[in-house]
Amino acid sequence: MVKYYRSTIPNVNDLFEDICTLVGYPVERLLKSSRVRIDRGDEAFTARVELPGYTKEQVDVVIKDKILEIQTKETDDENLEDFSYRASIPSGIDVENVSAKLENGVLTIIFPLVEKKELSKSITIE
Repeated sequence: MVKYYRSTIPNVNDLFEDICTLVGYPVERLLKSSRVRIDRGDEAFTARVELPGYTKEQVDVVIKDKILEIQTKETDDENLEDFSYRASIPSGIDVENVSAKLENGVLTIIFPLVEKKELSKSITIE
């Protein structure tokens, strides 16, 4: 089944579900094991990742070639589960101004949207 999205930035959660269905990966397994929630606001995407017990020094967040990578570092604490997450970043994100904060076991990443500028120009006819 092919879905066409009206918005240039589709609901990311729906997009993940469609990709899982397409490749035959059980969506329920993804949702059950996933500790990531992505919401879209008027000015930014916000990703919230549950990482209880981790400090900011134990978590790497990298954007490279429009791919977001979140990786926890190995620890001696047996109670901490390893975590790794990769996702494509949609166009329209201001990558230079992405910010992250780890507070109370939740990593919050803000992906600001690029301001849409109206382009208008009067063209002189020669």
